[in-house]
Amino acid sequence: MTHNSQRKRPQIRTLCQSPMLTELNGLTSSVDLPECGENDLLFIICRSGSFEFRSGRDYYYLSECEALLIHSRGASPAICFPSDDCDAMFMIIDRREVFFISAQLVFDRLMSGAGTMISLGSDALEVIEKLETKAHSLGQEYTKHKCEELILLMCLNAERQKEEDCRACTEEQFELARRAKQLINADLSKKLTIRQLADALQVSETKLKLTFTRVYGLPVYSYTKKLKMKKGAALLAENDKTILEIAGELGYDNGSKFSEAFRSVFGKSPREYRAENK
Repeated sequence: MTHNSQRKRPQIRTLCQSPMLTELNGLTSSVDLPECGENDLLFIICRSGSFEFRSGRDYYYLSECEALLIHSRGASPAICFPSDDCDAMFMIIDRREVFFISAQLVFDRLMSGAGTMISLGSDALEVIEKLETKAHSLGQEYTKHKCEELILLMCLNAERQKEEDCRACTEEQFELARRAKQLINADLSKKLTIRQLADALQVSETKLKLTFTRVYGLPVYSYTKKLKMKKGAALLAENDKTILEIAGELGYDNGSKFSEAFRSVFGKSPREYRAENK
């Protein structure tokens, strides 16, 4: 496969029009969201890649299969920064159109801050796919019921999460985690320890570990492994380097350790992945 050096545009889409949905148009790589109505709820749904959202002094980082629920009343102007490979969707739903009282009660409990982070399960992702593929052909009533189902699933998932996992992070936390990420990304062949990162950033190891996990939802080690395996997957598909050579570029001194890490992320060996994607 020939490497395509052209920068990919983020795939930022909207769900279909219905009495419950308002479409947002023209979103690209860095955008200001329009203001919503007093009774509107804004859902940002990230299916792949990553999505940074800032509203006033509140910062949110969405990764794959995460959503952010924002209550528009009194919210500051928001800015979005999707990654190059981001696949995200936006929904604005008038809460007066949500007819089941359980959702209204959950909304009231969730709206303690500017927004609420929600992990999406496979059931919620299935509903999103049905809304994308079938809502236009099956009409407004189908769309309304599926929107209600999706909202209820997201509310249930949010209720199961720890409170600290749902809240925004501060600007200080976000910048510390971002600087750590930049150091990790700078050279994936290096084996940076927590102590080395903490020393470089002049913070304690404990503060770095807690902050990084708070912002990105993964410990430093897990984030680094996932990042390296994504790079490894691209190399396997795009060139003819041996698996051992690719492992070396990613800081692994033997192929078996690389293969074990790769399988833990992709569910298949590097050889199997190359055969399917070359």
